[in-house]
Amino acid sequence: NNCSATSERIELTIAPNVSITKPQVEVYPSTNQICENNGVVVLRITNTNVYTGATFQWYKNGVVISGETKTILTVTDAGDYYVEVRTIDCYAVSETKTIFLNSGCSVAIPVIAANPAEIIGGIHVDISLQNSDQYSPSAKYYWFFNTETMVQEDAGYTYNTNVEGKYKLLVVDGGKAVWSNEIDLKESHCQTVEPKVTALPSSLNICRENGSVYLSLTNMEKFTVNATYQ
Repeated sequence: NNCSATSERIELTIAPNVSITKPQVEVYPSTNQICENNGVVVLRITNTNVYTGATFQWYKNGVVISGETKTILTVTDAGDYYVEVRTIDCYAVSETKTIFLNSGCSVAIPVIAANPAEIIGGIHVDISLQNSDQYSPSAKYYWFFNTETMVQEDAGYTYNTNVEGKYKLLVVDGGKAVWSNEIDLKESHCQTVEPKVTALPSSLNICRENGSVYLSLTNMEKFTVNATYQ
């Protein structure tokens, strides 16, 4: 309608002693392709150690992805993705990663399990991939702790830990990436009981000819009916 308006003037200056590092984003898999059936693409900021008090925000096609403020992003739709980093004084954005959909592709979902199921007395637990036979010998395995912290990179399909938290496995195999189920590892609060054993004879001597020593568990009542003995 032949009208115009001008905003207030904002003056920008270059801070001489303040800088910010551009966020570096790694893509899993490196093909940038989502396998249509079960597959994902994972974007991960690899240089978070250079920031102090920073916040992160992911974008898709230039639009904020609500709630995606962690250092990794799981992508299930094609599009252009980038992340912005803000500190008290500075702002920076990563390079844009264009993600594609690979139609007709499928990949098996990894199944992981903990053995034992809980941390007992600080003893380490093995979290292992149960269906490794469904992946090629060249597959790579990345273990994550509490959603965004990579704790083991391309180092096998078993992770050993005694730290409570949530664990997931990202498998990258032949240009396909897929998340496993999540294990919520807890520390057991049950109290262990020391087995009490007595010997007969009490001398603990085995006679040379036909002798033996009989060992007996004397506090069996302290254990459940499902206890096993070896």
